[in-house]
Amino acid sequence: MVRIFSGCLASFLFVQCANALDLSPLRSTETACSVWGQVIAPEAPSQDGLVVELTATKDAFRERVPLIKGSFEFGAVPAGFYNLRVLDLPDQVISTRTGWLSGRGDRVVLRPFDVGNSVSVKSLNHHIRKEAMVAFQAAERAARDGDTQRSIEYLRKAVAVDPQFAEAQNNLAVHFSALGQNDQALSHATAAFQIDPDLEDAGYTLSVLLTGAKRYEDAATVTRKILKNRPQLSEVRALLVVNLIHLDEVRKAYQELRLAAADFPMARLLAANALIETGWRVPAWVQVNEYLRSTPPDCERRWLTTWLAKFHTLQRR
Repeated sequence: MVRIFSGCLASFLFVQCANALDLSPLRSTETACSVWGQVIAPEAPSQDGLVVELTATKDAFRERVPLIKGSFEFGAVPAGFYNLRVLDLPDQVISTRTGWLSGRGDRVVLRPFDVGNSVSVKSLNHHIRKEAMVAFQAAERAARDGDTQRSIEYLRKAVAVDPQFAEAQNNLAVHFSALGQNDQALSHATAAFQIDPDLEDAGYTLSVLLTGAKRYEDAATVTRKILKNRPQLSEVRALLVVNLIHLDEVRKAYQELRLAAADFPMARLLAANALIETGWRVPAWVQVNEYLRSTPPDCERRWLTTWLAKFHTLQRR
């Protein structure tokens, strides 16, 4: 299934945050940035010897990096659809994801040993018509090849045949989001969630899009529902933090932030952005400093350090 990577939090965060920090010119000079991520597998006995592979078939992009203490980083990755896989030494695939990376310094959180990540009882009980499934599979192949428009055409065919096909609705939302067509993305994400509220990817996509659209109360409702059944999803909890700050529930936001930042440090940067937007610049400064302790990519460290210096200058005036 195509999914908005957790890095897509960055795709709307960096645009908003660059504007809030008055660093848009600096961000616009970079056409590619690193992709940094974590493999969170608390139930796995060891992650030694695992590698992470990033590929984009259409552009013949293929890189591998070792997993070191649960983290990995790829350098200078342009925007586009990618396959991200975790493999062991004999090249056995442990986990795979297809999704959109923004090229602005993305974060990806993988849980390769988290079985049943995208399956719900309703999905299992829904009999998908053969014609719809054929179109859906063709859409996934097109997405892997980087042909977004062709993938959309196949997915539209799938939902025309079977309007209750939640996975197809969700994938349409991801594609339209990647193309910047947010109204259509939100429409399909809402449909997917209404069809199957227990489908994790549907809830995840909808919560990302609602937060980006500043529909904070609706987004908080969706994120709370996801976390009720899957409290380990720290990137979703980070979205809840953003929503709570904008809803003026700051004390609750900080409680959730402590939990989210433990294995998803970018939660602090998301919180900083929300604090700036709501007028809390000093607390935002604190969160940016805390985030910089989590070894972010160099390109991101540069512009955040520049903002901190600018913040100090303004405070001394």
